Amino acid sequence: MSGKTASFCVALLLTLTSAYAARKTLNSIIEVTICVPQPTNILELLRWFANIVNIDNLGTIRLTFDPNTDYGSHHYGNFENMLDQSPWGYKYYTVGNIHKDSSKQLPPYVVQARTGSIGWNRARIIFSATECNGIWNIRQVYITQHYGTSISNGTNYNPEHTYLITTNLLREFRTVSVIQQSGIVAQSHLCGNTSTHLQGPYYSHQNTYVPRSYPRTTDQDNVLGNICLVLAMCFIVIVWIFLTNVNK
Repeated sequence: MSGKTASFCVALLLTLTSAYAARKTLNSIIEVTICVPQPTNILELLRWFANIVNIDNLGTIRLTFDPNTDYGSHHYGNFENMLDQSPWGYKYYTVGNIHKDSSKQLPPYVVQARTGSIGWNRARIIFSATECNGIWNIRQVYITQHYGTSISNGTNYNPEHTYLITTNLLREFRTVSVIQQSGIVAQSHLCGNTSTHLQGPYYSHQNTYVPRSYPRTTDQDNVLGNICLVLAMCFIVIVWIFLTNVNK
């Protein structure tokens, strides 16, 4: 019995920490360029997504396409428990695979971005959505990327580079005609990246911008608190089982 309990506690802890990895939130384009390993076409993919959806004044995001058929979008089962379980009526969908056939295709500036690089076609957008009377409402939007195909994890999504993004970030992409006019060189320990040099058709090397580095202690405190909570729950369960066996 105690062995099963320990296994349950370990599984619960792994599930919690795996889902937590996707709770780091990005609120601006600059945060994306700092946190997301480059090169990938995530900026181009986000620019497309932000302009293909509708966002009202209350921040409600609605799809303008069918996530089951258009632009290579399809259902994402979340079998690895990388994300939290969707509420009743909602499902996860993923979009961004430039090789997937569909009636509506991603635009050339997304498909051709970073062609030939190691990060080509690795970026994805995951969103939870529900349909009512032909209208698709989005609850949450994440960005992620596949592991490299040459390693043991195959093409699974990488929870360490999965981030929740805000409506504010999507709105920022809707207000720019190009992603950025000047080159961006970011040196920061934010999210573990020490140096990120973005290159591509929307970047030149005339100017550089170095954003100020700042610590993200809130996320670290939250995960430590969650881990302590799980350990405390496991301890209570083990003590309860022990006392039950003693009484027998």
